[in-house]
Amino acid sequence: MNDNSQIKTLRHDMRLLARKMELMTKGEASCCGLVSRTTDPDNRRAVTITLTDEGQKLFAQVEASMTQFYETFYNALPADKRSQILESLELLLTAIPAGRWC
Repeated sequence: MNDNSQIKTLRHDMRLLARKMELMTKGEASCCGLVSRTTDPDNRRAVTITLTDEGQKLFAQVEASMTQFYETFYNALPADKRSQILESLELLLTAIPAGRWC
């Protein structure tokens, strides 16, 4: 396989991975948390937003659910390839420069 073909394959696979991850996590990560807003008495334009007790509970549930999702995803990988896959992801992330491209 030549470089152009491999680049096209990388591009395709990265887009597919991003789509699949978005669809799989959409329901859990996008649920609504409950917040309270407090206006700064010294600067009425400044607002502090914090989670309420119920919002904290919901956040903890979402975090636990997402951890379980990634655990299931990780366990579905071949055991002898897990380290290689994690290392490859780190290499990909390192190869992507910071900042915007436009």
